[in-house]
Amino acid sequence: MALNDVLKNYFRDKMAVDIRYYKDTKAALPAMEEEYQMLRSSLNSVKSSWPKNSERVQGGIKEYERALNIMARAEELALDIYIAKKRVEWMEKAWDALDAESRTLLEAFYIERRPGERAGDVVQGLMETMGYERSQVYNLKNQALLSLALKRYGIYNYAD
Repeated sequence: MALNDVLKNYFRDKMAVDIRYYKDTKAALPAMEEEYQMLRSSLNSVKSSWPKNSERVQGGIKEYERALNIMARAEELALDIYIAKKRVEWMEKAWDALDAESRTLLEAFYIERRPGERAGDVVQGLMETMGYERSQVYNLKNQALLSLALKRYGIYNYAD
C-alpha cells in the first residue's frame, strides 16, 4: 500500500472518530461545567468551616486535605473543560467550512445515525434522497471526511 493511501486511510478514520467524539464532548460540556461549579461551592463551604488557629491541631488536617483534594479535582476539571471547549470550537469551525452536501453525508453517517443502525440503511436513505449510486455515496462520504480533515488539521487533501 502506498504512503498516500496509508495517510488517506489514517485521516479518514481519525475524522470518523473525531466526529463521534465531538458529538459526545459537546453533550458532556454542560455536566462538566456544573460539576466544576459544585466543586467551587464545596471548596467555599470547606473554607468557611476552616478551623481557627487554636483548633488547627485537632481535625484541621482533615479539612485541609479535603480542601486540597477539591482544589486538585477542580483544577483538573477546569483543564478538561478548556480542552473540550477548544476541540468543539475547532471541529465547528471545520464543519462550518464544509459544503452542504458533505455535511449532509457526514451527519447521516456519524451524527444522526442511531446506535445499532446499519451503515447500509444509512446509505440506502442517502441513495434515495441524493440520487446517487451506493459506491458514489461511500466515495463522497470518504471525500467529505478527508475534506473535513483538511479543514480541521490542515493536512494535505489526499482525496484526489
